[in-house]
Amino acid sequence: MNTDTEKKQFISKEITKIYPQLDINCRKVCGAAYERYGVDLLPYCIEIFLDKPLDVQLKVIKDKKLEHYITHVMNFQLKLGTTGFYHKYRKHHEKQREYYTNYVYSEDQVSYNDAFEDENPTLQCVQKVIEDFDPYKKMLVDEIIIKGNTFQYI
Repeated sequence: MNTDTEKKQFISKEITKIYPQLDINCRKVCGAAYERYGVDLLPYCIEIFLDKPLDVQLKVIKDKKLEHYITHVMNFQLKLGTTGFYHKYRKHHEKQREYYTNYVYSEDQVSYNDAFEDENPTLQCVQKVIEDFDPYKKMLVDEIIIKGNTFQYI
C-alpha cells in the first residue's frame, strides 16, 4: 500500500466487510427511530470517518477499532443536539408538531376554515340581500325562493 489509491481501496474493503454489523449497530443506536433516521445516520457517520486523513483511517483499521469508531460516532451524532446530523436531519422533525383541525389554539387563530360549510352559498347571498327589503317582500322571497312554495300555497 504505497499510493493513496491503494490505501483508499483498502479502507473501502474494510468498511464493506463490517457494513452488515454497522447496520445492526445503527438499528440498535436508533431504536424505534431507525425508520426515520437510520437510513441517513450510517452513511453520514461513514462519511465523517472518510473525511479524516488517510493516516488516521489506517491507524483505526490497524488497531481493529473501525466498527467501534463508527458506532461511537453514530451515538454522538444521533443523541446530541449540537451535531451536524442534528442540524441537517433531526432538527426539522423535532421542531414540528401536529396541527389538528377543529381545535381552538387561541382566539385569533383559525384552525378550521368554515367559509363554505353551508350546502348552498347562494342562499347566504340571497338572505343577505333581502335583509334590506320591507317585511312583505321578505316574506315573499322567503316563501318562494327559500322554502320553494308556490303562489297558490301562499
